[in-house]
Amino acid sequence: MTTHYPEAKDYAEREENIVNTRMTFDQNTLKPLYQLIIGESGQSCAFYIVKQLGMPGRMLKRAADDKGRLRVQLSEKKSG
Repeated sequence: MTTHYPEAKDYAEREENIVNTRMTFDQNTLKPLYQLIIGESGQSCAFYIVKQLGMPGRMLKRAADDKGRLRVQLSEKKSG
């Protein structure tokens, strides 16, 4: 499976009959390479892409901070 959801990636790591996959991406041209790598989970390149496209640093920082807060909230929800 290939996905942006970390929970699904974690699930695939634990399950015997599910395999993580990822697609390759050229960070210089910001284009997909259309190559499937089986057995590895990938990472989202969203922050890298918008930085390369000129998103202001303060907006990137806020988005990264918000992402971190949401991840903590989800973890707390799961364990609580």
